[in-house]
Amino acid sequence: MVRGTAIAAATASVANPGVHGFSEILYAFSSAGNNNGSAFAGLAANTPFYNTALGLAMLFGVVPYLVVQLTVLLVAGGALHWPVGWWTYLQMLAFGFSSVAIWFIDHVVDADGSGT
Repeated sequence: MVRGTAIAAATASVANPGVHGFSEILYAFSSAGNNNGSAFAGLAANTPFYNTALGLAMLFGVVPYLVVQLTVLLVAGGALHWPVGWWTYLQMLAFGFSSVAIWFIDHVVDADGSGT
């Protein structure tokens, strides 16, 4: 997102020069990378440069997360099989410990003193 913003700020025409124009470009790339795709009204994003650059930001911002999610679903659904060994049991133990630790921090530790 930051690289795309820097390239766009250096090469593309910006209607609002300065900090506001930079924030328009940064918002457009941040929004595209997080699968929303909106932009401020002051940014003329319907140009070949912005269409290509924001499309690449969507591609590189969203696709890696989709690949990870699909891999997790395939493993959980049994489509991908991992050999069961001591490492598998160690991972199960680590997951259980992490779950208990998160529950403990969330329900037992009273960080702000509110009692909730």
